[in-house]
Amino acid sequence: MNKSASGGKEAPLFKVSAQKIMLYALLGGLSALFIALTVAYLFTKSNWRWVQFAFPKAFWVSTLALAASSYTIQQALAAYKVGKGAYLLQMLGFTLTLSVLFIGAQMLGWYDLYHKGIYLGGKPDGSYLYLLTGLHVLHVVAGLGVLMWLYADVRKNLHSSTLSVFYFMESAHRQKIELTALYWHFVDAVWLYLLLFFVVNHW
Repeated sequence: MNKSASGGKEAPLFKVSAQKIMLYALLGGLSALFIALTVAYLFTKSNWRWVQFAFPKAFWVSTLALAASSYTIQQALAAYKVGKGAYLLQMLGFTLTLSVLFIGAQMLGWYDLYHKGIYLGGKPDGSYLYLLTGLHVLHVVAGLGVLMWLYADVRKNLHSSTLSVFYFMESAHRQKIELTALYWHFVDAVWLYLLLFFVVNHW
């Protein structure tokens, strides 16, 4: 048994913060939501025929943007671990920019769908496409708010040379970036799942 040197109490095998447990629970709930909606789509698909239309090219652009933002947020975490403040701030800035690009590309994709006669209140295929992509964008927007707050927090702490020294020593700051990166990888994975789902079922 693992026992601490001081009190002889058994030490936990795994140390997981309450914040991380809450985030895992949130991500589990969101995963169940998206899976349930796509399963519901499959169950109703036999009642109608998918309207053939070219998949919005903007959705492919948004995919590249979100995949790139997943890379930059991971680079930001790596920069924190080695104490590279300027690179950390730069990577967070890139992640913010790519996130805004993703949202903009999604909106262009909806615009393209609308002009092809695919409406939110139309046939189920279009409705599900708007619903799932719109729901995903809402979660990206929520993450974008966290990213903006994190960027401002990092910039404030790195503004002073004294604060920057302590910033890289406190585990709480590292956890903020780790949790943000975890959430961002999740929204990236969800989008790839939705994209693959709709492309496979579209053809």
